[in-house]
Amino acid sequence: MKFFIFLIILLISIANVTGQVNWGMNQGNLTRDGKSVYLSGVNYTFSDGWMINLPNLGKESFDADMAALQKLGINHIRCFPMWQLTQPTIDRIDENVMKHLDLLVKSAQEHNISLQISPITGWMSGAVFLPPWAEGDLFRDPRIIEGEKFLCKTIAERYQNSSAVMGYDFGNELNVLTGMVSRGASRDQVFDWMKQIYSAFKDNSHDKLITDGIGTGYDTNFDIRNINQTVDYLAPHSYPYFHGTFKLDPWYGQRSSYSPNFIVSWCKMVGKPVVLQEFGCSESWMPPSKIGAYLRLCYFSTWADGAAGFIWWGSHDIDTTFRVKSKDLILKHSIASFAKGQFDALEYHTGLLSTKNVPKDYASSYAQSIKTVHELGFSWKDHMPVCYIVVPSDVSFIEAMPKFITAYSLAKQAHFDVKLCYEGTPVPPDAQAVFVPGLKLTGIAKEVIQNFLLKGGKVYQSYMNDFGSAITAGADTVVNNPSMVVNSVAGLMEIGEPMSIPAKVTFRRISFSEPAKALVSFTRDDRLYFSRPKPNECVFLSQPVGKGTYFYFAGNLESGLVKTYNPWSDTNCELFYSVLKPKTYVDIDNKFVELCIKKRGEESLMLFLNHSEQYQHVTVGSVEGLSLINFETHEKIGNGKEITMFLKPAEVVIALMKGSQE
Repeated sequence: MKFFIFLIILLISIANVTGQVNWGMNQGNLTRDGKSVYLSGVNYTFSDGWMINLPNLGKESFDADMAALQKLGINHIRCFPMWQLTQPTIDRIDENVMKHLDLLVKSAQEHNISLQISPITGWMSGAVFLPPWAEGDLFRDPRIIEGEKFLCKTIAERYQNSSAVMGYDFGNELNVLTGMVSRGASRDQVFDWMKQIYSAFKDNSHDKLITDGIGTGYDTNFDIRNINQTVDYLAPHSYPYFHGTFKLDPWYGQRSSYSPNFIVSWCKMVGKPVVLQEFGCSESWMPPSKIGAYLRLCYFSTWADGAAGFIWWGSHDIDTTFRVKSKDLILKHSIASFAKGQFDALEYHTGLLSTKNVPKDYASSYAQSIKTVHELGFSWKDHMPVCYIVVPSDVSFIEAMPKFITAYSLAKQAHFDVKLCYEGTPVPPDAQAVFVPGLKLTGIAKEVIQNFLLKGGKVYQSYMNDFGSAITAGADTVVNNPSMVVNSVAGLMEIGEPMSIPAKVTFRRISFSEPAKALVSFTRDDRLYFSRPKPNECVFLSQPVGKGTYFYFAGNLESGLVKTYNPWSDTNCELFYSVLKPKTYVDIDNKFVELCIKKRGEESLMLFLNHSEQYQHVTVGSVEGLSLINFETHEKIGNGKEITMFLKPAEVVIALMKGSQE
């Protein structure tokens, strides 16, 4: 018996050493040894001397960092062996640097933390770090590409049997270098490069997962449809500061706090799991006292929207006295402050932990959120009405986000489960509504939407009328079948007050299709009201198409809202979207609060997420009555057909939902 026990222990030890850990993917999740796992992680910025200090760090330093992260519940780190350190010449990997990376891998394993290694890290935090031999065209020069493949192959071979190493990222935000060092590469050339790098990893480390983390948005050369063919899962980076959405709404506001959801939804269009690989907030952007609520809000919002992981930037602050030596970077391609060896001010205070491994207040918020997601587990199925927003097939994410984040937010305000789809692709079978905001459809795209309408779908389109007959292109001609027109927006929406949107002064560039301009009027109280239409004239129409219904608004509503900062308390524009929503057995009455409903077997879950800077009064209404219990505190929230709640700014409440218990 003792021999068999010894043998089992020996086999387990061998498995841990040789890396008999199977990473995979299943139904939008990542899996480890066949079981779903949610990555709740950090981008690892060393507590001692930042990432450039790898050759000087011992295991004691790594152990202290890993222990502090493990205590927070972190189960994954992304790490950056800087390129100019690891590969000083094209055909040589620095063994001393690699031995220090080995120590990090060992420390992470001992603390039950998985790693993702990003070897081609030539760009980081505003500076370019390239080995001298690679200062050229990284994506087209055959000599440089061979050097890159040699690096990836060597890393993959070294850690192919490590149980701690989950996989590899090509590098850090390599798309940034196409505009700085390697100008001129085409999308096809970058695609060919990605295929070669993926093979260099995968051919030498079959059981690891490979991805390509892209900085703050997918540009023309780094298209998710090409990336999808050269990765195992997608890894977007989202920063409202760099996306610019914080200029549209406050940090806790609609378009800012929905921007990570939007990029996750963008990536999910190609069908593979999506890990939000970078998301963070500098203390120079937001008071530290507010970051915890913001982190929690975005963590749960993206989890609810189907992300497979969430990785905060970063693990540690940077010592303000630390300086990067000029020999370690290429000054001409780096931001000006690096001439003095300094980071931009926003970089110093982005960590969960201080340089002494002391957790900040918002680290505890992350820890509690991680604990809750772990307790919630997997297999939850979304149980909300699903809508799709159509986005152009020939436009990059960077171009699309400023235009479509407003439509995305309006659909969220209407309490849809919001997804994206490329124009011209078949409407997915789970769609209950399709929104076409300000987009004139191509021929094939129009045919796809027409088929959806004929089969009973609901479609909304603004400004560009592809299906309705009520408003024509002529300035003075209106032709319409009166039975197809909704002459009163209030009647269509079944609301008790006039529909209003902010004034021309606020919008600055609100525009209407002809002849709709004649049908609206501006009033002294700076609101835009619909005038009473003449017979057969309208600005907003509802028209049967086959078994479905087409809704058309003759104003460029979404573009107008893009020009307006935080307009949501002054307008009820979301009603244009909510009219397409089917009746549900349970709903809420507050557009500032995101609603998510999930089911798992007999269990039901509701999430209420306040995407605003104000306290929000919320009434949960249900047809037959229900009971809500706070999942985290186990306290009873309420019972009956109407349950009232008050949410603090950016507050998240997770509730178990049961049938009414009178």
